[in-house]
Amino acid sequence: MIDLRQFPNRADAVRKQAPQYRHLHGINKIVKYIIDSDARQAINLQKWLSDDLNQLFFSSILNVDTEQTEFDDDVLFLFKKVKADLKYTQDRIAQKKIEHWSRPSTIYNVRNEEPVEEKVLADCEDGAGYLYLLCRLAGVPANRLFWAACDVETKKKTFGHSMLLYIPDNYPTLFWVLDWCVYPSDVLKKPLYAVHGKVIKNIDGKARDVYRNLWFSFNEDYAYTKL
Repeated sequence: MIDLRQFPNRADAVRKQAPQYRHLHGINKIVKYIIDSDARQAINLQKWLSDDLNQLFFSSILNVDTEQTEFDDDVLFLFKKVKADLKYTQDRIAQKKIEHWSRPSTIYNVRNEEPVEEKVLADCEDGAGYLYLLCRLAGVPANRLFWAACDVETKKKTFGHSMLLYIPDNYPTLFWVLDWCVYPSDVLKKPLYAVHGKVIKNIDGKARDVYRNLWFSFNEDYAYTKL
């Protein structure tokens, strides 16, 4: 298991760091989604994520300010950790439900129990949320992270999907698509994506161009239906 203690405790830098990102990506909205097919209740995603993170660590861990602005290496390291910690498994198998979003804190707590012997079974959105949490623990500002959902179109089929979008250090208007279960090897090439409205487009030819029709994106501060 990778020891996260190698990362120093850092403050929530979003309000003091990289202010140029705030409000750059569309109009803030209340985005609701049914995250549990049994409960059938549409949840405010931004509030759901914010409440979960605050409950886990914000009040006690992220209490030291930082001037760090470069996070690309940390983010790639944590992406590999997610791949090592989780095993992709559809909700209908892992949860016996059509749809179920695990709280990021739930997966984090399971992975930090000792001894850790097996990977956690997780669907695409579970890994996206877990990676979001790890990035925030490592000090990545919330306004550089967008938990997103979209369509994926491969040669075989088109399906709904969830992944994490990250604004890299030197490209404040572009994104990395941190997708741990659809072509994850592409992520290590650091491909750049432009997102305009609902269109997600790889612009440097380093990745397979499979993402279509952005449904929504959110972090603990904002939610958008277009970027």
